[in-house]
Amino acid sequence: MAKGNIVGEHRDTSAFPFCGIRLVAGHCVVGKSVMSVETESQSVLVEVLSASGCGRCQKIKALAKAVIAELSDDRVRYQEINVVDDIDYAVSLGVMSTPAIALDGVLVFAAPPSKAKLRQAILDRLGGHPTDQGKAH
Repeated sequence: MAKGNIVGEHRDTSAFPFCGIRLVAGHCVVGKSVMSVETESQSVLVEVLSASGCGRCQKIKALAKAVIAELSDDRVRYQEINVVDDIDYAVSLGVMSTPAIALDGVLVFAAPPSKAKLRQAILDRLGGHPTDQGKAH
């Protein structure tokens, strides 16, 4: 089993629909504006936005899962978002085509990134390095 915190196909969010605010992985998302929210431990939510029947999407899902497993950090979580099922969310991120990758509810890669670029983007969100927690020595 891969190390890291790989979650199913549902976003871990708290919604306040009456005012259009969502809390995504320690960030308050209002439309396209993102504000940090203090949390005990900074985490990163990696969201792969895809569509069924998309061959490149399957490759990016596998790439994201592999990067998360290699980082072996419980603060990194994974979500798959089907843009057909959650079109409003995809549009709010600015997704124009699939696959795309969002980190903490912000579109970071509108096109498939390299493994090294995705890894670095996640590490940047974590403050530059994974924790020793859960790592093999």
